[in-house]
Amino acid sequence: MSLQELEAAVASLSDEELPAFAQWFEEYLADAWDRRIEADIQAGRLDEAGRRAEADFEAGRCQRVVAGVAEARREFAAGQCQAMTPIEIVREAQS
Repeated sequence: MSLQELEAAVASLSDEELPAFAQWFEEYLADAWDRRIEADIQAGRLDEAGRRAEADFEAGRCQRVVAGVAEARREFAAGQCQAMTPIEIVREAQS
């Protein structure tokens, strides 16, 4: 199936089918992301990032995740950032 055929098939989904497809696709992307991360871990591609994170933590250069999330929510509420779809998050992470 070509990309154009896939786009046409998605565009032809009913109002009931589209949300179900969207949920399935988001789960598919999340699973694909998990597989990629697992492959990167197994191949050692994240080892250096892990070492840097540990060094930052030991040096006191880290903040609690909860604080980071709270700050991100404040920025979003103030209009200082925008929501991203799962595919946008994947593309951003890949760049």
